[in-house]
Amino acid sequence: MSSNLDDTDTNTNMNTELDGYQRRTERKKATIRTVAFSLFTEHGVEKVSMAQIAKKANVSPVTVYNYFGSKDELFIQSFIHYAEQEMVQFVQLVDEDSPFSTKIETLIFQRNEAAKMFSMSFLEVVLTQYEPLQQYYMELYYQRVVPLLHKLIEQGRQEGALNNNLSTESIMLYISMFKEAATKPEFYSRTNPTLLQDLTTLLFYGMVGKP
Repeated sequence: MSSNLDDTDTNTNMNTELDGYQRRTERKKATIRTVAFSLFTEHGVEKVSMAQIAKKANVSPVTVYNYFGSKDELFIQSFIHYAEQEMVQFVQLVDEDSPFSTKIETLIFQRNEAAKMFSMSFLEVVLTQYEPLQQYYMELYYQRVVPLLHKLIEQGRQEGALNNNLSTESIMLYISMFKEAATKPEFYSRTNPTLLQDLTTLLFYGMVGKP
């Protein structure tokens, strides 16, 4: 009887140790992904070495290779990790209890990490050179982003904030035009609160409309 109890205790201790090891491993991986993505966006993928990543992440280069295999794979995983974090924030924005206009202003004009970390040209290079990311990005946009945009636009219609004669597709394109401009790093260096307010008025009322 005591032998069975001893075996149970041993198995429990082993499982606890394995769980602790797994958590430590995942934390290390997360740190490496974050550090790597920061270096990639700052200097470009080609100019960053695995040794640089390892040094800044406070791990050995062997550890980085063991976890990710290659620099390209590390970049792919770090990019996907970043995009998933952005999606979490987008979902929270769409689902939060606030007016349509507040959500749109936040979506378009709030200074986000993407605007600070990389330009749209960086994104274009990424999506042309890394085929796995092309597929991921397309699936992310059409399967997850588009439904959320539709949900947001539907809220705007229900609140009377949108012209019901306009198609959802045209509204999405209109919003994306503002969003693309706002994701350029130089956008925030050239704007001030007054200009942002003017742009918000243009977004919601056009050039001939009135608040």
